Amino acid sequence: MQKLVEAIEKKINGMQNPSCFIAKVLSEPPNIEIEYMGQRIKKEQILINNSLLSGYKRNFDIKGSKIKIKADNKTSTEQADNHTHALKKIDGEGSEDLNGVLELTSTLKKGQLVLVQPILNSYVIVCSVEQMPGRAGEGA
Repeated sequence: MQKLVEAIEKKINGMQNPSCFIAKVLSEPPNIEIEYMGQRIKKEQILINNSLLSGYKRNFDIKGSKIKIKADNKTSTEQADNHTHALKKIDGEGSEDLNGVLELTSTLKKGQLVLVQPILNSYVIVCSVEQMPGRAGEGA
């Protein structure tokens, strides 16, 4: 009996049950699949942060944005095809309230890494992640 308890404890202690993990995108939305530790996770089990999908729209408001542009052209302008476009100086300023809709056109791509959080029988793709350039190897 003691050996059975020890075997169960060893198995439980060796189990990996992460609260979140990094997975690799195998195929892009809408038929997305991801892979974690050799396990292929199909789209039926995946939920995705909507800002990671093409067509995601977000309203924005910018109140009283001050715009000031001032520049002197320090370069020479040569004539081309019998006309010139000399710009010696630009100077302007103003204040504007801006609002509109920002629509994203990018989405997750094959090979990208994503942060995934398992919840019940689903896997939630929280965000896209990237390795830093010059990062040390695994376990370093």
